[in-house]
Amino acid sequence: MRSHLPTRRRRNRSGSRLCGYRKFLRVAIEPLEELVMLDGGVGPSNPLPPAIVVGRTLSSSTAGGIQNNQETITYTVYNEQADPETGVLLTDTLSPGETITSASQQPDQSGQNLAWSLGMIQGYDRASVTLTLNLPSPTPLQLDAGAQAFATLDAGAVSDVTPAATLRLGTVDPTPDANGDVAPFNSNLN
Repeated sequence: MRSHLPTRRRRNRSGSRLCGYRKFLRVAIEPLEELVMLDGGVGPSNPLPPAIVVGRTLSSSTAGGIQNNQETITYTVYNEQADPETGVLLTDTLSPGETITSASQQPDQSGQNLAWSLGMIQGYDRASVTLTLNLPSPTPLQLDAGAQAFATLDAGAVSDVTPAATLRLGTVDPTPDANGDVAPFNSNLN
């Protein structure tokens, strides 16, 4: 007499032979901590550092430190992985009224939208672009919409974005105090 209980050796819908329920469940459930996000984002499911990082430095971080209505911004795109990143593109959108005085590499420009093709960045290397802007008067506190970098790494898309570049009110006082320390910020509005 044949039992009506399922046997340990069965076939699934695709016809593959299953060697038992326990093994089937083990194969069907994969642990989330082994997944890697394509954008290189860091989180509980991706302990790896980001694949691409875009950074920015300003010649003055305060509105009072702006001289001749000009601000110099240096954008740097970092490859944080060992493999090269290809097709690297850096973009930014300037605030209304700002114009480019000079650039270390001329961007493709459409209105206030800027784009630089940086080509390939080797593993753990970086590429930089320096831009000098002529600012309208009065000096705006927000200089751009935030830079973005895009690239391809191991046939996957990677990207990063910075927040908008903003100036603080006031000035930095470079005069040392009695201890020889420089005061980092003077909140007197200029």
